[in-house]
Amino acid sequence: MNAVAYADTVLEAIKFAKELEIPVLNMHMAEGVHFTLPDKKVYLFDEYEERYMAYLKKFRDVCDKAIRGNNIKICIENTDGYKNYMLDGIKLLLENSSRLIHMHIHDAKGEKNHLVLGSGEINLKERFKVAKDNGCRCVIETKTVDALEKSVEYLKTHELI
Repeated sequence: MNAVAYADTVLEAIKFAKELEIPVLNMHMAEGVHFTLPDKKVYLFDEYEERYMAYLKKFRDVCDKAIRGNNIKICIENTDGYKNYMLDGIKLLLENSSRLIHMHIHDAKGEKNHLVLGSGEINLKERFKVAKDNGCRCVIETKTVDALEKSVEYLKTHELI
């Protein structure tokens, strides 16, 4: 992934967010280029973490400058897992803020994600408590309208909303 193109895309999204008064932009942490060797995958961001972190700091600062004076938050998508360099990057990005403000919530069981709430193994009561304690908004992630409707019904019947 071209880092300049990624940054330009985020800056363009910030521009639109300002114009349309969109309060939250959600992004994924890019794994970057990797090479598959016989015994492992080698990620360039991991091999050149110092350079990665320096660029990520510049990216954060450019985004902060672009957002300044507007109530826009950039959030990092929670995924199945992060590489160590990504975790370090998230810490760097959060140096200016310690608040959880937005999260995507779904249920999961084993390898299956985005299940109807209440049909998997995730402790939803605990997750919603974290959200409530932090004053954060939640987006229910499902794959179908039916699953979304069932999830909302689950939240109502279990008094989670």
